[in-house]
Amino acid sequence: MYEAVEVTGQAQFMHPNETTNHLDWLSTHFEARLTPKPIWTTDKMTKRPYKAMLRGLIGVEMLVSKLRGIRKTAAHKPIAAQVAVADHMSATGRARDVEMAAVLMPAKGLVG
Repeated sequence: MYEAVEVTGQAQFMHPNETTNHLDWLSTHFEARLTPKPIWTTDKMTKRPYKAMLRGLIGVEMLVSKLRGIRKTAAHKPIAAQVAVADHMSATGRARDVEMAAVLMPAKGLVG
């Protein structure tokens, strides 16, 4: 079972300076979630490894024209298997598992 998003749009390469700025933004944004760990920044790298790393990065940005959600819930599986998965997911108590289990729960009425 999974959920995904299919994105359609015009993609273009970012200028290397834009890629550097984006890397710095990503670092600040996501590293902040790891507090109290100090935020990693590119300033902590020496010039040579930093330039080598940047040569391996290609920034791409996309002007999105269409989004399409995809949910695959194993509907091709036997109903009993779907119910077993839903029951197991509900039993974890994790919010996302319980939410996804609810997608399969209507099948429970067809068993038994």
